[in-house]
Amino acid sequence: MIFQSLLMFAAIYCVIIKGSIDMGGISQIWSIASESGRIQFFNFDMDPTVRHSVCSQIVGGMFIYLSLYAVNQAQVQRLLTVRSLYEAKMSLWLSLPILMILSFSTAFAGLTIFAKYHNCDPIMQGRICAPDQLLPLFVADTLSEYPGVTGLFIAGLLSGSLSTVSSSINSLAAVTWEDYITPMLKQPVSILVSTLSNKSLAFTYGLTCIGLAFVASKFKGVLQASLTVFGVVGGPLLGIFTVGMMFPFVSEVAVVPSFLIALVFGFWIGFGGPKPPVHRLSGHISECPQLSEERFPCSPNYGNSSIGLAPDEYFYFYRISYMYYTLIGFTITLLLSLILSIWFPQKNQVDKKLLSPMTHKIMGYEDADEFISIPKNEEEQKIIAEMKFKQDLRKRNIEVLEESSTNHYTTAL
Repeated sequence: MIFQSLLMFAAIYCVIIKGSIDMGGISQIWSIASESGRIQFFNFDMDPTVRHSVCSQIVGGMFIYLSLYAVNQAQVQRLLTVRSLYEAKMSLWLSLPILMILSFSTAFAGLTIFAKYHNCDPIMQGRICAPDQLLPLFVADTLSEYPGVTGLFIAGLLSGSLSTVSSSINSLAAVTWEDYITPMLKQPVSILVSTLSNKSLAFTYGLTCIGLAFVASKFKGVLQASLTVFGVVGGPLLGIFTVGMMFPFVSEVAVVPSFLIALVFGFWIGFGGPKPPVHRLSGHISECPQLSEERFPCSPNYGNSSIGLAPDEYFYFYRISYMYYTLIGFTITLLLSLILSIWFPQKNQVDKKLLSPMTHKIMGYEDADEFISIPKNEEEQKIIAEMKFKQDLRKRNIEVLEESSTNHYTTAL
């Protein structure tokens, strides 16, 4: 993983260094981007239909990263590989500066590429068909003369994808085996059978990912498509975990319908349409060399396309920024779960270990059963009474030990 990260950074900084040399320095790149309107730090518009703003990046981005780092199966599986909760927390804190450096580096690499082509837009010219092809084009134009650098760039791209895909495939295989296949088995299987089954599942999911790569090539923007999927699925998932950790009186009967409703709503606004076309910042081809368009694989694209509607005429939910999809799914799941719990409250004992420590501090209780409706079954009442008795006994023993230690300390003084 560390070697893959180094390859990723090496590929990005090859682009930045080479571009800075060709364009006359970092200040020149920044000046070109600023004059062309590519630097937008202070857009505080709170309208949720604005695609990118400070508000959408902070609020929407916070919920996106919460879903990715708090409840995502691949991330949780990584955290479970460390020895203690403290080390898991430290690994998250240590990943923060690395992620920030990577984000700023990739953003500046984008500015470097823009500075290179600001007077000869390759999309308008027809050299490439989509913005996702700008980075490979830059490498081919500027770094192909240096032996091995193009290979380093390809290795960096593969490292970035493999570090994510490998953990996701393993997580899918593990979840499929543990949550779906194992409960259906009538008797336990050997370690060998379990290992071979998980490897077969991982191989199958790997082939599926390869097939989906061909589908992803049809998307206009892979980054937005991936964040849309993360938002649509991650929001309701974050809502389920939040409800489970923070509200012990909410039952499964209330949560599952809420999750499904939020998921359907998210897919509707995320992939429904028609959506307003993404506004493309202006570019020009005033300094492009005079070459025949027949040499280019794509038809020239000279501006923003539309179907004759003004942006405000589209359906409102289709205009909402994809950065808010996670927040919307989370909110729907949370609110519907709390409302449905009025009619379908939790009737079973909730394990205290499953609740967030913050829950006890905010609500001011120590045992989850204080917020659970009284069971109708006498056997359940008996079990809960026994558990309460054991808890009270444990508390009294702790108080006796504390009092005894205090007396011994006083006597010693």
